[in-house]
Amino acid sequence: MPAEGCVTLVTTILGIDPGAAGAIAQISPMIGVWRMPKSDRALVDLLQMFDPNTTRVYLERAQAMPQKAARDASRGFETGTSMFSYGVGYGVIRGILAARRLWYREVPSATWKADMGLWRKPKSASIEKARELFPEALDQIGKSDGRAEAMLIAEWGRRKGEQQPMFGRAS
Repeated sequence: MPAEGCVTLVTTILGIDPGAAGAIAQISPMIGVWRMPKSDRALVDLLQMFDPNTTRVYLERAQAMPQKAARDASRGFETGTSMFSYGVGYGVIRGILAARRLWYREVPSATWKADMGLWRKPKSASIEKARELFPEALDQIGKSDGRAEAMLIAEWGRRKGEQQPMFGRAS
C-alpha cells in the first residue's frame, strides 16, 4: 500500500461480462482476455494477478430480464435454474472483487452499450466494434461476444469511468 498522501495512478483496467459465456478483459497496460473461469477458485486465481492499488474493474450489472425469461420459457428453455445460476455467479464475482480489495464499478449494459453505439444492436455488432477498436486482439476476441463485450466494458471504463487518480486502496 502506498504511503499516506501518495497518489497511485491507475495502470490496469478490466472489464467483466459475467455469466457462463462471459469473459474478463484487460485493456491497459496490455491486452488480455480470459474466458469466465468455471470455478470460484479459478476466478480467485485469475484476479490475484491484479494489484488492488492500481486496478479498476468495470463489471456489467446483472439485472432481471422478465421479457427474456418469458420468451425463453415459451421456447421450452429452462429459465429459473439458469437465471438463478447467473445471479449466484454474479454475486461470487462481486464477493471475490471485494475480498481482493479490487476497486469496481457496476455499469448497466444499457449505459455502456449506448455510449459505445451498440444499444439494441445484435451481439455480432459488439464483436465487430471490439475488432475495430482492438485490431491487435483479433485472435483473442475470435467469435465470442462475451470476450468482445468484456473488452468493450473495459474500454467504456477507460473513456467514461472515474478519471481521478486512486488514493491508496478503494474501500
